[in-house]
Amino acid sequence: MKFNRDLVKYDQEDIYYDGIKLEITRQNIQDYVLQTDMHPESIILFYYKKEVSQLRDKQLEKLLNDKEGQI
Repeated sequence: MKFNRDLVKYDQEDIYYDGIKLEITRQNIQDYVLQTDMHPESIILFYYKKEVSQLRDKQLEKLLNDKEGQI
C-alpha cells in the first residue's frame, strides 16, 4: 500500500487516514519519529492497516452473529 498524503486529515490531535480515525495522536507520531527515525508516513500506514483489520474483524463477527441468529 502506498501512502497518499491527500488522505490524511487532522482534527486537533486526532489523525484520520482515508476517513478512519487512527489510535495515535500527532504528538505520538512526533515521539515515534524522534525515537526510531521512522518516517511519519510509515507510522500512519501501520496504524491505518491495524484499524482496517479491526474494523473488518468486527464486521465479519457481526455478519456471523446475524447469520447464527437466522438459523
